[in-house]
Amino acid sequence: MAAIASRICALEDTLAFVQRELSALKLLKTTGNGGVAMAMDTTRRLFCFWDTETNGLGKTDALRIIQLGAIMCNDQFEELGSFNEFISPGREPIDQGATAVNGISETFAKTHPMFDEVGPRFHGWIDSFESDDKLIHFIAHNGKRFDTRILYFEHARHRLVMPNNWCFTDSLQIFRDLYPDYKSYKLGKLYSGEFGEEIPDAHTALADAEAIRRLCTKHDPKMVTDKILKFKESRDAVAKRCTK
Repeated sequence: MAAIASRICALEDTLAFVQRELSALKLLKTTGNGGVAMAMDTTRRLFCFWDTETNGLGKTDALRIIQLGAIMCNDQFEELGSFNEFISPGREPIDQGATAVNGISETFAKTHPMFDEVGPRFHGWIDSFESDDKLIHFIAHNGKRFDTRILYFEHARHRLVMPNNWCFTDSLQIFRDLYPDYKSYKLGKLYSGEFGEEIPDAHTALADAEAIRRLCTKHDPKMVTDKILKFKESRDAVAKRCTK
């Protein structure tokens, strides 16, 4: 009996050691009484929902960003902070059609700094957040064809380096999977269909970024995360598409 009791004590010590090690690795979820409930992945990822307003439509390499809005979120898509700045297009005009949509006049925009000032501030804001996987996951609606390309060209134009830990997912691809019954995947149509109202301040960069975030929160965070990772593009893949 003494030998059995000794083995039980040794096993209990070993179990306690393993529990401490797992807790240190953030892989252990415990019950209220300290017992083991389950092991789980608690990697802290960062998701940046973002949008741009531009000086017009057309070829993305010729367009200028005149508003950049972004919302940084944790892996539950809860807001950690936001970024919102208006940007001067420099010598480039703002198309009247663009002003009619986003409400940003040429006179107003040109009182603000250009992207060579705003871009580094945006980088600094991004760098103020830390993630376990070292990546920043950017999500924009129609981003693959529009916003991400424009962001790349603005960086190149102002000789700024887009960090290689940035990766990009188009929420169009995510929402086609998450909301399969829609005929139109325009952001406003999806939002009004799901929430029964128009996007507040629609066609302003920060409001549209928030609309993307809210549409993601209607589903299980892990499911949405899996879609974001499934469709993501690396910085290098974006650069290759933009320069070929």
